[in-house]
Amino acid sequence: MLLMANFSLPLSTFLRASAMLLVLGAVASLGFVKALIATYRLWQLQEQRVSVAERGTFKDFLAETRWCRLVLTMGHFH
Repeated sequence: MLLMANFSLPLSTFLRASAMLLVLGAVASLGFVKALIATYRLWQLQEQRVSVAERGTFKDFLAETRWCRLVLTMGHFH
C-alpha cells in the first residue's frame, strides 16, 4: 500500500522492498514455529503426557490448549 503510493520510485526499489518483506515474514514465521515447538514440549512435560496412550501428541496439544495465545504470550496467560 505504502509502496504503491509513490510511482516515481524505480522498479528495483519495489523489488528490494518486496524481497525484504518476504525475508522478514519468513524469519518471523520461523520464530513462531520454534516457539510453538517449545511450547508444545513444555506442555508435554507439565502435563506428563508424552506418549500416544497418554494423549500427548501434537494434535492433542492443539485441540486442548489455546496454542496461539500460549505462543504469543510465552505461556504467561493460561
